[in-house]
Amino acid sequence: MFISAVAPFVKKLFPMEAIKHTLKSNPYAPYFCLLHKKEMEVLRRIYRVTDKDELKWLSLHLWRPETRIACLKDVNLWQIFIDDICNSDEFKAAYNNVQDKAIATCSKYTLSKDDVVTVCNDDAVNIKLLLKKQPESFTLDVVRKLRPSARACMFHALFVAVNLKHLQSLDTILYQDASSEIEDCKKTAKGCLNFLLSWEKYTPNLEPKQLANLPGYKGWEEKANPVVVVSKMAKYWQKSMQYDKMEDFAKKLVKEGSKDAIGEAKRLVDILPAGEQKTVVIKMLINHGIAMPQYVGYFFQKGNILITELNLDLCRHQHMMGFIPRKNIEALPEKYQEPILIALAKEDILPQEMFDKASSELKAKLFDILEENAQMKWFGEFCTKAPDTLATAKLDKLRKISGGIQDMALKTSSWAEVFARSGFFDAPHVIKLLQSNYRNAILAFAEKHGLTKEQYTAMLFGKQADLAPSLEPYIKK
Repeated sequence: MFISAVAPFVKKLFPMEAIKHTLKSNPYAPYFCLLHKKEMEVLRRIYRVTDKDELKWLSLHLWRPETRIACLKDVNLWQIFIDDICNSDEFKAAYNNVQDKAIATCSKYTLSKDDVVTVCNDDAVNIKLLLKKQPESFTLDVVRKLRPSARACMFHALFVAVNLKHLQSLDTILYQDASSEIEDCKKTAKGCLNFLLSWEKYTPNLEPKQLANLPGYKGWEEKANPVVVVSKMAKYWQKSMQYDKMEDFAKKLVKEGSKDAIGEAKRLVDILPAGEQKTVVIKMLINHGIAMPQYVGYFFQKGNILITELNLDLCRHQHMMGFIPRKNIEALPEKYQEPILIALAKEDILPQEMFDKASSELKAKLFDILEENAQMKWFGEFCTKAPDTLATAKLDKLRKISGGIQDMALKTSSWAEVFARSGFFDAPHVIKLLQSNYRNAILAFAEKHGLTKEQYTAMLFGKQADLAPSLEPYIKK
């Protein structure tokens, strides 16, 4: 290769010329790099004859790592690479040489966690610089390693900047420092904690007991989002038997009305001991239209039939019958069991033991649902494909073609036509067909089976009413 052959001669005879070819953008730059000792000689020569404000162009060139570090350690040459620091070794070299310049000017390099700890513990001024440059570096692990005085300075800077989110992420350290023997540290930490507790969006990381012991806790509890408060404090209230507070917050959550709020209200019910508060809260949730499947039998045992029926109705409408405990179902009279068992059958989760125990009349209803489920599972693999004779032959042999399968057939024109010709649709589904958009299927049905006056009238109100002249001859006399 020509470059590899020429480069050694250029470097040996014309080192300054070689430097011109070491731009980082040049893919052949490595071929023209000088040895470390020679690079240092060239850099010193350039430094002597160049205006100090015009040295930055040198950082655009490729230099050996040891050359860059040697320059950053040098009393004069540090100026060449101070704006181009790329790694921790280079930063340490510059920092140990020109501490006041290294942090302020190394815009390209993000200090490592260890570097952050070192420089912040050395001088609190560096904290303000780094909070602006790389605030994300002040994590829990880093802040714990700072000296108390450095932490106090950092917390004060966050307080002045009203950076509540960052303070929130460090609240566990603030809590520890609030008990510090160093007065400035203690005072700053307490001030920041009070500031956080006055913020209605504060989501604490502290333990519930720690939180409850803070002077500003009650104010936060009153105005913070009740979902946040309950998710943090519920277990603590349960353990300390603050049941009245749990009832009060259940009311707040119901008033809030969001999905998360209702979820937390239900969680409060689950951890409340049996008694007046639990009864009040469950009844309140049900009266606000919130299904409580776990407690279907709760009010029945207490003789409150109206709440029991309302809860069952909510469970049915909100598709939560499957969450009613089996023992609760079996403890109810059959008239209450029937809608539950029918819902379980429709969801295909009815246990056979419960089916076997049902009355003969209810068992017949459940059997029809279960059979329809089985048919729909079988037909599901066919209805998305073009009709075939095998599936049609099996359909023809069925004792009864369920309404579910007929609904599935009405989703495609090809299957609708097969069902129409074969007479697989019952009376209600024939009406659906005649009011559908399946023109060929409608014609096929009329030609094969004829139309009653009622069916013909239904077609007149459908999407293919313009077929009336063609279908009128098929009306049965």
